[in-house]
Amino acid sequence: MAFLELTNAAIGYQKGTLVVDELNLSVQEGELVSFLGPSGCGKTTTLRAIAGFVQLQRGTLNIASKTYTDVPANKRNIGVVFQSYALFPHLSVFDNTAFGLRLRKVRGADLHRRVAEALEMVGLTGFETRLPAQLSGGQQQRVAMARAVVIEPQLLLLDEPLSNLDAKLRIELRTQLQRLQKRLGVTSIYVTHDQTEALALSDRIVVMNAGKIEQLGSPEDIYQQPATLFVAQFMGFANHFRGRVTEIVGDTARVSTSQGSVHTRTGQDVTKGSDVTVAFRPTAAELYEPQDQLPKEAFTTEGRILLRTFEGEDTTYLVATSLGEFEVSVASDRIHINEGAAVKLCLPETRCIAYVH
Repeated sequence: MAFLELTNAAIGYQKGTLVVDELNLSVQEGELVSFLGPSGCGKTTTLRAIAGFVQLQRGTLNIASKTYTDVPANKRNIGVVFQSYALFPHLSVFDNTAFGLRLRKVRGADLHRRVAEALEMVGLTGFETRLPAQLSGGQQQRVAMARAVVIEPQLLLLDEPLSNLDAKLRIELRTQLQRLQKRLGVTSIYVTHDQTEALALSDRIVVMNAGKIEQLGSPEDIYQQPATLFVAQFMGFANHFRGRVTEIVGDTARVSTSQGSVHTRTGQDVTKGSDVTVAFRPTAAELYEPQDQLPKEAFTTEGRILLRTFEGEDTTYLVATSLGEFEVSVASDRIHINEGAAVKLCLPETRCIAYVH
């Protein structure tokens, strides 16, 4: 049996108005599952319902074989880390961390031991007497993490906890959070809109769209084989063009376009004769100058460089073709093509995926 189960969950902030509907989810003990999706897709609303801050309008929530559907938030043994840290500005690091323990009537040596252990886990030993205003953003978020884990929760919920930090600090805290979760073995739900964060942290990812689960799978599945066009575009398949399927062989298809046929992988419900959108990542294509020898077994179309953007190790080109405008990202030391130059764009076999539109 799953450790956490949401069954036919309908969630909204006003009666009769739903943000999430008919959501079914099972999370195994010790898993870290990320809710990934754009703003407004229902991921934070679902997390708040699990925490007890929002009531289910329909459906059930079970945690560790106990029904929590109508259990108030303060009666759930759940740790929550918020995006905004939510520290008490007048309390020290020690007292912020100890707050949940004191509510649970933990006192004396046991309280001091558990606070010391939690602060050691997040690397804040020696900061006990400081106030939040004396800490950096990263240190404040680590206090929030310590406060959440010190109560020894059966479930840990994290609502975009790293989104207010700069890029370098996000990576550092992401690694620390991953180690902490593995060390504790606590079942965790992590809300984010950052694909890289979800891929790096998660055992499984739930991609949400308009209050529904669009796809649930391992990070590898979500990244390599998006099930729908929405998931593909969200996971970086930024380029797309239209075609019609002329042949299906296993999980691959032959798609006819105005520039010839292309061999693709297939998304959900693609059949022979389907009108499809073919999607591919900027890193999937290669650019060649007109005089270059082209690779065999690659779909090729002619184009012209509209825009060149140097990004360090990589350079992104915006290429106009008869199939549309495409972004192509290539290693900066491989080729240098000026804006306005004629090029040939090549897509190696099966580097793109066809979706019914």
